[in-house]
Amino acid sequence: MRQEEMIKNVKKYSFVLFTVILICIGSILLLNSVEMGADSASEYVRTEMGGSMDTESFLIITKGYILSYLIVGGILLLVGLSFFCIFLYKLFEKKST
Repeated sequence: MRQEEMIKNVKKYSFVLFTVILICIGSILLLNSVEMGADSASEYVRTEMGGSMDTESFLIITKGYILSYLIVGGILLLVGLSFFCIFLYKLFEKKST
Protein backbone atom coordinates (compact mmCIF):
# COMPACT_ATOMS: atom_id res chain seq x y z
CA MET A 1 0.00 0.00 0.00
CA ARG A 2 2.82 2.39 0.81
CA GLN A 3 4.45 1.86 -2.57
CA GLU A 4 1.23 2.75 -4.39
CA GLU A 5 1.04 6.06 -2.53
CA MET A 6 4.63 6.86 -3.47
CA ILE A 7 3.95 6.15 -7.13
CA LYS A 8 0.86 8.35 -6.99
CA ASN A 9 2.86 11.21 -5.45
CA VAL A 10 5.62 10.86 -8.03
CA LYS A 11 3.07 11.08 -10.84
CA LYS A 12 1.43 14.11 -9.27
CA TYR A 13 4.64 16.02 -8.67
CA SER A 14 6.15 15.10 -12.03
CA PHE A 15 3.08 16.70 -13.64
CA VAL A 16 3.69 19.85 -11.59
CA LEU A 17 7.36 19.83 -12.59
CA PHE A 18 6.35 19.49 -16.25
CA THR A 19 4.01 22.48 -16.00
CA VAL A 20 6.66 24.58 -14.26
CA ILE A 21 9.17 23.73 -16.98
CA LEU A 22 6.65 24.73 -19.67
CA ILE A 23 5.96 28.00 -17.87
CA CYS A 24 9.68 28.77 -17.51
CA ILE A 25 10.52 28.00 -21.13
CA GLY A 26 7.54 30.03 -22.37
CA SER A 27 8.50 32.99 -20.18
CA ILE A 28 12.12 32.87 -21.31
CA LEU A 29 11.07 32.77 -24.97
CA LEU A 30 8.70 35.70 -24.48
CA LEU A 31 11.20 37.83 -22.58
CA ASN A 32 14.10 37.15 -24.95
CA SER A 33 12.18 36.97 -28.23
CA VAL A 34 13.61 40.20 -29.63
CA GLU A 35 17.21 39.30 -28.92
CA MET A 36 16.80 35.72 -30.11
CA GLY A 37 14.93 36.85 -33.25
CA ALA A 38 17.65 39.35 -34.15
CA ASP A 39 20.34 36.71 -33.58
CA SER A 40 18.47 34.19 -35.73
CA ALA A 41 18.05 36.73 -38.54
CA SER A 42 21.75 37.63 -38.40
CA GLU A 43 22.67 33.95 -38.53
CA TYR A 44 20.39 33.50 -41.54
CA VAL A 45 22.05 36.36 -43.38
CA ARG A 46 25.53 35.04 -42.59
CA THR A 47 24.85 31.46 -43.66
CA GLU A 48 22.24 31.67 -46.42
CA MET A 49 22.80 35.07 -48.00
CA GLY A 50 26.59 35.24 -47.92
CA GLY A 51 26.73 38.04 -45.35
CA SER A 52 24.89 40.83 -47.15
CA MET A 53 21.25 41.77 -47.65
CA ASP A 54 19.27 44.97 -48.11
CA THR A 55 17.90 46.54 -44.93
CA GLU A 56 14.21 46.19 -45.76
CA SER A 57 14.47 42.44 -46.34
CA PHE A 58 16.54 42.02 -43.19
CA LEU A 59 13.92 43.83 -41.11
CA ILE A 60 11.15 41.65 -42.53
CA ILE A 61 13.10 38.50 -41.70
CA THR A 62 13.90 39.83 -38.21
CA LYS A 63 10.24 40.60 -37.52
CA GLY A 64 9.30 37.11 -38.70
CA TYR A 65 11.77 35.45 -36.35
CA ILE A 66 10.68 37.65 -33.43
CA LEU A 67 7.04 36.83 -34.11
CA SER A 68 7.77 33.11 -34.25
CA TYR A 69 9.52 33.23 -30.86
CA LEU A 70 6.62 35.22 -29.42
CA ILE A 71 4.06 32.73 -30.70
CA VAL A 72 5.93 29.65 -29.46
CA GLY A 73 6.63 31.29 -26.08
CA GLY A 74 3.01 32.36 -25.70
CA ILE A 75 1.72 28.89 -26.54
CA LEU A 76 4.08 27.21 -24.08
CA LEU A 77 3.22 29.69 -21.35
CA LEU A 78 -0.52 29.33 -21.96
CA VAL A 79 -0.38 25.52 -21.97
CA GLY A 80 1.79 25.47 -18.85
CA LEU A 81 -0.47 27.85 -16.96
CA SER A 82 -3.58 25.96 -18.06
CA PHE A 83 -2.17 22.64 -16.87
CA PHE A 84 -1.07 24.24 -13.61
CA CYS A 85 -4.56 25.65 -13.02
CA ILE A 86 -6.07 22.24 -13.71
CA PHE A 87 -3.66 20.70 -11.20
CA LEU A 88 -4.57 23.28 -8.55
CA TYR A 89 -8.27 22.75 -9.18
CA LYS A 90 -7.96 18.99 -8.76
CA LEU A 91 -5.77 19.41 -5.68
CA PHE A 92 -8.22 21.73 -3.91
CA GLU A 93 -11.19 19.68 -5.09
CA LYS A 94 -9.77 16.58 -3.36
CA LYS A 95 -9.00 18.49 -0.15
CA SER A 96 -12.46 20.02 0.10
CA THR A 97 -14.26 16.67 -0.06
